Amino acid sequence: MSLSAELKALAQRKRAQQASRIPSEWRLTSTPSFTNSNDVIHTCGILSPQEISITSIKDARMLRDKMISKELSSLDVTTAFCKRAAVAQQLIGCCTEMFFERALRRARQLDEILERTGKPAGPLHGVPVSIKDSFEIEGLDTTIGWLGLIDKPAKTNAAGVDILLSLGAVLYVKSNVPQSLMMSDSYNHVFGQSVNALNPNLISGGSSGGEAALVGSHSSILGIGTDIGGSVRIPANLQGLYGLMPSVGRVPYESSAKEQEYIVLPVAGPLASSLGSVELLMEALSEGRAWDMHPRLLPVPWRKEMATMPQRKIKVGIVRDDGVVKPQPPVSRAVRVIEDVLGKGGHEGWSFLVDQRG
Repeated sequence: MSLSAELKALAQRKRAQQASRIPSEWRLTSTPSFTNSNDVIHTCGILSPQEISITSIKDARMLRDKMISKELSSLDVTTAFCKRAAVAQQLIGCCTEMFFERALRRARQLDEILERTGKPAGPLHGVPVSIKDSFEIEGLDTTIGWLGLIDKPAKTNAAGVDILLSLGAVLYVKSNVPQSLMMSDSYNHVFGQSVNALNPNLISGGSSGGEAALVGSHSSILGIGTDIGGSVRIPANLQGLYGLMPSVGRVPYESSAKEQEYIVLPVAGPLASSLGSVELLMEALSEGRAWDMHPRLLPVPWRKEMATMPQRKIKVGIVRDDGVVKPQPPVSRAVRVIEDVLGKGGHEGWSFLVDQRG
């Protein structure tokens, strides 16, 4: 067998292994043509009405509070998001590793803790969190799209994974990426193409494209991606989501998987369907004193007062063109729309030119 044939067989075996992680009762009998993956998810009959209702909640804080009040159990919530992610994977190729049984065991433990102590396990109690493939989770591969990294499971969790678990989160899937990251699309030879949750004819973006597709299909209420040159912001933009590229030292991340080194450090950051979910993660890391668990994190609390709307009118700088790369027409239109909204709100959009001469 030629090397090319061996590699293709390796990829096919990994994809078959991935497909086997989806319980038979969560599998689509056929893949219909669709425009928006959410339409199929809502009508395929795999999710119950309650599960559709649970996964339609966009604010992670609201969902967490429903679990703390025992209106919903962590097991019910985790089951709903696992099922939705399983269906989404079959439609848009958003996942790499799926570990539903592990997630359901974790959810049962959280329900038991709440029942026994009367207290939540942390500020993210029961919140299902999807995470980019580049984060290592014990016992799972971290291929970042490389065939040569198949069947090399992580021996330990990344620090960021342990911190999320310590805050009460439930991890259940890792999300698709481009090979080696650093691309604005999410295709690789191991897991194939992750497409847009809102239109399968469009890309999901990258390199956190699978993560954005999960959130865009409401198969995740809070996703963790990484960013160095737009890898959270681009896919968030392509699927109408909130994405945050924090400063270095705010969200735990060991630079990247497989000991890659960077001159400009990448950071981890959240993707979500609501701004409140983004704020919940940042508040939780501060409340849980994550910097005590990770030496690279800065001991800087989340200053909520700085994220509230000011009482005074604001002045926003607007760059329409940097003189080097002309924005695409949809981007220029979006800037004009924002400027118009600011004006209608009594705020001021201030245009200025960027001097590229240094």
